[in-house]
Amino acid sequence: MKQLFYTCLLILLSVFAFAEVENETQSIKEYLASTVKYSNQLLVDSSVQSVIKSDIMMAELAVSTGDIYNNRQIISAFFMELDGKLLPFESNIMMLVSPQFIELLKDSKFKLKTEDDAIALQTLLCLIDNYKALGYFKEDQTWYFVRDKFFDDTTAYEIVTDKKARIVSITHHSDLKKEVPESFLAAGKKEDFDQIRNTVSEEDSLWSRNYLFQKADYSFSHDRLDLPIDTSQSLADVYHCKLETTEIYSDGVEGTTHYSFMLLSNDGIYEVFQNEEELIKSELFTDSILSVMTIANEEDAGAFQNLMDYLNPVDDSFRFEKEYYQQDGIWIFLRDTRFDDTLGYMVKTDESGAIKYVEYSPITDTDILRFKMKDDDFVVDYKFELLSPTTNKIKLKKGEGLKVQISFDADMVNATGGWIITRFDGIDTGFYASTNMESPYTDELSSEALKDQQHTVEYYLLKSGAEDTDDALAVIKLEIEIE
Repeated sequence: MKQLFYTCLLILLSVFAFAEVENETQSIKEYLASTVKYSNQLLVDSSVQSVIKSDIMMAELAVSTGDIYNNRQIISAFFMELDGKLLPFESNIMMLVSPQFIELLKDSKFKLKTEDDAIALQTLLCLIDNYKALGYFKEDQTWYFVRDKFFDDTTAYEIVTDKKARIVSITHHSDLKKEVPESFLAAGKKEDFDQIRNTVSEEDSLWSRNYLFQKADYSFSHDRLDLPIDTSQSLADVYHCKLETTEIYSDGVEGTTHYSFMLLSNDGIYEVFQNEEELIKSELFTDSILSVMTIANEEDAGAFQNLMDYLNPVDDSFRFEKEYYQQDGIWIFLRDTRFDDTLGYMVKTDESGAIKYVEYSPITDTDILRFKMKDDDFVVDYKFELLSPTTNKIKLKKGEGLKVQISFDADMVNATGGWIITRFDGIDTGFYASTNMESPYTDELSSEALKDQQHTVEYYLLKSGAEDTDDALAVIKLEIEIE
């Protein structure tokens, strides 16, 4: 009887476990499906230009796979209005060379006869393909609008007109097999539009969205990783995901693209990462997966190294000798070499060995210092100090100049990527920036510059990329009086 009870209990637990896995699988599928986003852009507003009486828009479906700069495009299309309906095209080139586009040109009674006409058409091309206005040249009734030029390779539209200056054909050349002049007419010239509608109508947006979702052929897949650590105390799981997109082009050619990325699931919270490196150094990974680990000794460090080997293995072809050690309260795991740089993980732990944060970067003294500066308990002192003159209030005789020297902790400044800007009487007049800032910084104020009775000179130490002096890391202010 007892044996039967345990058998039933085991079956029941297995059913619950299977149901839990199925629920998680379905939740991830729904999450990945929800990451596909539709967007559109109105390229041509029919109400503000005379070339073609049609709105032209571009729309796409894209998904984020963790790249903060770019989404992965699943499908895109260009649309123009014809007889009150949206007509889709695979690309802007296919649209521009289509008979329907030429039909719309005829409907608008556009003629390509003068330079003003050419500028109007060139403006339309720029709106659609986003190239610069490089200009055109013509031979008899054939016009060549240059869209790109790289050495001897010229991309252009060949546009033929009839005797009444109406466009009868448009041909795109990715490599124009023809001699082109050294300079082009109307180079850099485009029409200016005061008011351009930049939103697509709700009806067109809905129609194009449905069109793309019906035409798109894509799928997601995900595989749970069996991490080489005890995750029983964590609600998090790591998945390797793939996005597969397939597109059949008008010429019948089928193209399939695969994108790999990582997904971290933590108690109903999902986040995607471009690759394993981005996953490992993320705050969510530290707070979930790494929360069940400590690095308090060599054995713990070896377990962390094993986890890194599982998630982001080192390419054995480099024959790189991995190693790990502790330096200045930081655990360093060497993983790779690129050119003259050694790269690896830096791990900050608290006194008990709990992991606070992780970063993958080159392992240099500057990078280690920059990593240490992330700790709230680490004292950062840039030692931005005035060496010469020895006082901030200076009196000079007319005709005298002034040499200024400022010292700073170069290691700290270089770790921050700091730079120095000079402001003379409220106007920015110079800066000092380098990947290897050297102390002291020297500035010379000429007697010609110091011609008024009062002057104020300020030197600001700023973070990398910062321009607002209100957020300066340090500042030195000189008040100069001319006697």
